[in-house]
Amino acid sequence: MGARHLAALLEFEQEPIGIDQWRERLLSKLLFLILLLGSITAIPAMYFAIQRGPKLVTFVDAAALAWIAFIALKPGLSFKIRAYSLVTLNYVVGVWFLFAVGTVSQIYLLAFPIFCALFLGLRPGLYALALNAITLAGFGWLINANIYITGLATLPLMKWIIIALNFTFIDSVLTISAAILLHRLQGSLESQQLAAKALENKHRELTDEIEGRKRAEEATARLVRAVEQAHESILMSDAEGKVVYLNRAFEALSGASRESMPNFWLHQLRTSVSEPDSIATAMRERREWSGSVTLGIAGGEERELEVTISPTRNKSGEVTNFVAVMRDVTRERQMEMSLRQTQKLESVGILAGGIAHDFNNIVGSILGIAEMAQLEVENTSLEDGMSSIVVACKRARDIVRQLMAFSKKSSFERSAISIKRSVEEVLPLLRAVIPSNIEISTNLATDALVAANPAEIQQIIMNLCMNAFQAMAKGRTGLLGIHLRLVEPNDRLWSSRSSLDAYSRLVCLEISDTGPGIPPQDLEHIFDPFFTTKTDIGGTGLGLASVHGIVTSLQGEIVVDTKVGAGTTFQICFAEIDPGEQLNSPTPLSAHLPDEGRILVVDDEQPLLMISSRILCDVGYDVETAESGEVALQMFDADPFRFDLIITDLTMSGMSGTELIRELKKRRPDLPTILASGFADPKANEGSSLNVESYLQKPYTRRELLEMVRMGLGRKTFS
Repeated sequence: MGARHLAALLEFEQEPIGIDQWRERLLSKLLFLILLLGSITAIPAMYFAIQRGPKLVTFVDAAALAWIAFIALKPGLSFKIRAYSLVTLNYVVGVWFLFAVGTVSQIYLLAFPIFCALFLGLRPGLYALALNAITLAGFGWLINANIYITGLATLPLMKWIIIALNFTFIDSVLTISAAILLHRLQGSLESQQLAAKALENKHRELTDEIEGRKRAEEATARLVRAVEQAHESILMSDAEGKVVYLNRAFEALSGASRESMPNFWLHQLRTSVSEPDSIATAMRERREWSGSVTLGIAGGEERELEVTISPTRNKSGEVTNFVAVMRDVTRERQMEMSLRQTQKLESVGILAGGIAHDFNNIVGSILGIAEMAQLEVENTSLEDGMSSIVVACKRARDIVRQLMAFSKKSSFERSAISIKRSVEEVLPLLRAVIPSNIEISTNLATDALVAANPAEIQQIIMNLCMNAFQAMAKGRTGLLGIHLRLVEPNDRLWSSRSSLDAYSRLVCLEISDTGPGIPPQDLEHIFDPFFTTKTDIGGTGLGLASVHGIVTSLQGEIVVDTKVGAGTTFQICFAEIDPGEQLNSPTPLSAHLPDEGRILVVDDEQPLLMISSRILCDVGYDVETAESGEVALQMFDADPFRFDLIITDLTMSGMSGTELIRELKKRRPDLPTILASGFADPKANEGSSLNVESYLQKPYTRRELLEMVRMGLGRKTFS
């Protein structure tokens, strides 16, 4: 075997190990080394032993090598068994060779205590030294007693004593040196182990620290990405409130760049007047602040934000930064304001509808009596007075109908109409009314159709244009703009209007003026009924209220854009409809209008009952009356074919008009009926579920009543 293989056999692992492990590995390698070298040296030794004697050496060498091979190769033997076997063999072979060969064989006894100290420790090594000394002394005693010893037969006693003493000295020095060296080695190994363990612990600590830093860096990177990509605007300031960081959402909202923010402070955010607590106070007291602020952005616009400003603290509890999280709630606030306005107008509309119904009955009585008086008086001045009463009643009726429009109870028939055509029809009237110092500018860019009634659209245009004219009347010059265009539902102005989301395109009517604008304190009241700032010119406060009612009933939206000193723009949007879309159309009227027949008139208002009966009797109808639905039903049941037409009021105490008609139709389905009501649209009050031929809106004129009766009777065949 080469030197390289021998070096590999003797090489120890570089990893740190304990002294016991070191001894065990050293013993294993030493056994293989003894087996290897012993096998090489045993061949010539056996040869010489056979040739020259003693031949027993051959047996002892073979037995020793066999024993070494056994303890080296036998699996499962413990370290102590191997170590004791080796040192015992070493001692036995040494004693035998000393007896058989002579002093040259003391080398085995020399190794005996060294191996004991090396593998078993210092104390076993000292015991081995003592055993060697006793053995050598025993051999000296044998020599002194002239007992024949083969290897020592010619050796004088004094010479043996000198050899034994020197041998014991050298053996002691080597054994103790080996023990001390092993002890130092053990200390060195333990120190190395401690150092290795400390190094390992340090390495683990450094690895954990590096991993911790990596995790912290990853967490920081995630946090930075989250803050940068957050939808909410986020600002960070130092402990004094000076902004040191802003995310992309705030840049997009404000239009400001990070480079332009060095001199921006959190307490400069403008809080709402309703906020009792200021940002500066909260920051000074090192506490959290929540509330609403107004932020001016590029282009002069303002956005309303909900803001939470929170302090961040270090380990010692000191505030190092403030973090402001902002959410743009401008759109939500606009929707809330619109909802509150709508709810308020709906409440006022319900009240207005009820008032209008009762007022219609009163006006109807006065109008009927005045028209009847006109037919009978011969005095010209009295006739003029009656005419004035009729005109006043019709004016009151128009005001009531404006209230009806505001309360969404209008009964206009809707069809596909062009707003452009309605504007063109109104323009000549506007030019005649509005003075020449106010210029009218029109841009009618679309002829798209909407579902409406021309009268409704014209009323909207007239009311808004007259308001604009009156706003500019005090100035020398002015510009009244009427513009019409198509917009998309996702247009910024209309994107928050949920009622228009389902339509592909919208028709937008804009009416603007260059007047003084609407003050903020008046803006939220402009659609309230009877709210007016034009008391000096007799404003009723119903113009914008009726406009709002009409727009809402048409499922449109209205937006006001005004600035004090810069004018006002009203923008109204309706859904565009297809030209072929089918809408409700009026029922064709009969051309045959007879003036005969028996009519039953039912109303719990005695004046109206009397006036209606008088008007019908004067033209030749046979009229009977009933003051309640129950009385009318009894009269009908007495002779179901007695009446040719029934006229009944909608709202009566006891049985209502709809209940009466329902009972009458059960008895006689072909009976013509007319439902009269102070509401403009009785269909909203169950009339749509009945087979009612005609609706008559109170207050009605003599002419309207007669025409409605004639149309009702025109559906009856006379024999």
